[in-house]
Amino acid sequence: MKITVATFSLLLVLALCSQYAEGCLGFYTTFAVLASRSPELLELDLLKYNPTTAEIQAFKKIQECYQESPLKSTFLDASFLISISLSQECLESLKTPFF
Repeated sequence: MKITVATFSLLLVLALCSQYAEGCLGFYTTFAVLASRSPELLELDLLKYNPTTAEIQAFKKIQECYQESPLKSTFLDASFLISISLSQECLESLKTPFF
């Protein structure tokens, strides 16, 4: 399950790099709620996106992975995601149009 969380997070960050200004705050807010390990906070955070029941359940599964792993790995995931967001490649993508 830990590989699944890292893979999901990586793909999500890479997708958001193209819309960094719009998606960055929302992504990191939701990531912080996932890492908080609180299902109630997660549901409240996801409400602003009008998620389906399946989407809520999927995020809860990701949160369960964080609940099962030590806090050290959560901090490592966070630092990994931040390093991707601040990477030269990601920052360069902000300067060039995608279409």
